Amino acid sequence: MNGLLLFLLIPVGVALADVCPPRLEDRTHLCTPKVEERERLSTKINSAVAAQREFALAQSLERDARENLRRIPPESPERASAVQAWSDSFDLANKRQSEAQTALESAAKDVQESYGIQPSKSGKVANGPFVGAEASWSLGVQVDRENAIRRQVTPDGEVRYLKFPKDSDSDERIAGITQDDGKVLLGIAAFEAARDHGPGALALTIYHESVHYAQLTTSGWETRAKTEAEAYAAEMAALKDIYVPSKTWRNRFFRAMSWNAIRAGEILLPVRTPAPFTPDSEDKRNRAEFEGTLADIRK
Repeated sequence: MNGLLLFLLIPVGVALADVCPPRLEDRTHLCTPKVEERERLSTKINSAVAAQREFALAQSLERDARENLRRIPPESPERASAVQAWSDSFDLANKRQSEAQTALESAAKDVQESYGIQPSKSGKVANGPFVGAEASWSLGVQVDRENAIRRQVTPDGEVRYLKFPKDSDSDERIAGITQDDGKVLLGIAAFEAARDHGPGALALTIYHESVHYAQLTTSGWETRAKTEAEAYAAEMAALKDIYVPSKTWRNRFFRAMSWNAIRAGEILLPVRTPAPFTPDSEDKRNRAEFEGTLADIRK
């Protein structure tokens, strides 16, 4: 009943979002910046998304130059110019990636601070493969969509391969993810949503991931339905403090309803969704992809 009441109050909450204090250091709880500050954030987000597009273009050109180089025999007189062309494209791609990484992470940090999102700064992973590992809150951004696997070692010495899902791995583009070791990564989709619907959309994604981080570093993750239902319920409650356009809150509302329905099924029926940790089978696939990428680079 309380959940239903919360959903019914969403439009009221959106309209009456709590306005932030003028100084960042006084924003100790969720709030919505004034229009002028939201416009500044939007400008920064738009610039960061443009930097990401520049990196994507440079990465595509590097890939084309690499493939062209592979087709040219070592003894060919065209080889030297092809090597130089690939080297130049590689350097440009690295430069553009660094620029995009800096711009996106800076925009995310500003949004977090402006909207008063205050997650716990540190903790320990409560369960899963990385149980006992130190976890520190920080916002990362998965800029490179092609090389999206991290190699991490658990406290027990086991090597795990943590992946930010590619667009092709899912039915929808991933806005953000909290990984098994507590690392929080935002996807480009979160910034594009903020470009189209305002910085509050990015604030909600950051807040959603902060809930997952808090879950992992306190009680731990149980089933996926439980962790998602709790995170979306927190989002719904946050809409009284964070202003977003109606299209955004409707989208979040339907996601919340879907996960609540799955969670209700878990409670009523002897069916459980798996815990949201990387399964061993997926970890093996991630390792194969990671090592394949390394082998491709060595070529």
